[in-house]
Amino acid sequence: MPMMTSSTGNRNSRAAFTLIEILVSVSILAVGLVAIMGAFDTCLSALAASGDRVRATLLMKEQLAMIEMSGYGNGASGQFVGDDANFSWRVDVHPVVHSSGAELNEVVVSVWRANGRAAYSLTTCAREPSLR
Repeated sequence: MPMMTSSTGNRNSRAAFTLIEILVSVSILAVGLVAIMGAFDTCLSALAASGDRVRATLLMKEQLAMIEMSGYGNGASGQFVGDDANFSWRVDVHPVVHSSGAELNEVVVSVWRANGRAAYSLTTCAREPSLR
């Protein structure tokens, strides 16, 4: 006659996760989530800095166009208005003699955030606009 064995005693010992296994799994998950949140924060900071850089570049080009139309005033400065009120600007003009003998102006347009977090500058050489 075959002998009957009970498997209930063997199955009960491995039927559920042990407390140690759960703690290790939760710890690994927590470390992974902290790493993901750190990367997310870094990405948000890089996105904000990139947005500032693009906006500052557009403001510098706009200010340079205004200066080219109205003449170069050395040391002129101010603050933008409206949505760009948190940006300030300054224009520095220095005469430069080109190797061909042409008299040019080195124009440096600087833009920075009012909180001083970031500063950007655009340098170009141009002739003094002729007054009409």
